[in-house]
Amino acid sequence: MNWRQCTTDYKIAPIKAEVRARLGLAPRSPVPPATTVEMWLGISLDEHVRMRIAPDTWIINHYPLVDMEMTRDDCIEWFEEKYPDRKLPRSACIACPYRSRGAWIRFAEEDPEAFADAVQTDHALRSPGHNATRMFRKQVFLHPQRIPLDQAVAVDISQNTTTDEDHWGNECAGTCGV
Repeated sequence: MNWRQCTTDYKIAPIKAEVRARLGLAPRSPVPPATTVEMWLGISLDEHVRMRIAPDTWIINHYPLVDMEMTRDDCIEWFEEKYPDRKLPRSACIACPYRSRGAWIRFAEEDPEAFADAVQTDHALRSPGHNATRMFRKQVFLHPQRIPLDQAVAVDISQNTTTDEDHWGNECAGTCGV
C-alpha cells in the first residue's frame, strides 16, 4: 500500500474549489477575512478519530453523525429502513487499491463497465511513462495479490474466493462511506 491521497485529490480539493467558486473567488486568490464556511462531513461516531480541524481558517468542519451519536451500523440500519430495496455499498473510487479480494469480485459482477475502467487503470499504472513506474521500484497493482486486476479477479472467481461483506472495512482516511 502506498500513500492515501485520493481523499485530498478527488474530494477535498474539488469541494474547496467549488466553494471558492460559489463565493466568487478566483483560484488561489485570498479568502476575505470575514468569510466562514461550515463543511458537513459524514464521519460516524465509531470513526471519530478521523475528525479534524480544517487547515483553512475560513472552513469550520462539522460532524453531524458524531453529534447524533450514529455509528456505521446505525447508518446502515437507517438506510435499510428508509430504502429497503437498495443496497448501500462502501464508498470507493473505481480504482481504489484498498478493496478486498471479495470486494473486487463483487465490483466485477455488479458493475462490469466500471470494473473494465479499473482494469484499464491497473494496466496503465505499469505502462512506460506513467508516474507510478517512475516513482516506485516495483510494479504497482490495484489487487492485493499484486498481479494484474483482471487476472486476479478471474482466478478469485474460478476458485470461489470469499465474498464476505466488510461494511466499508479498510476505509481510507477521508470522508467515505456515508
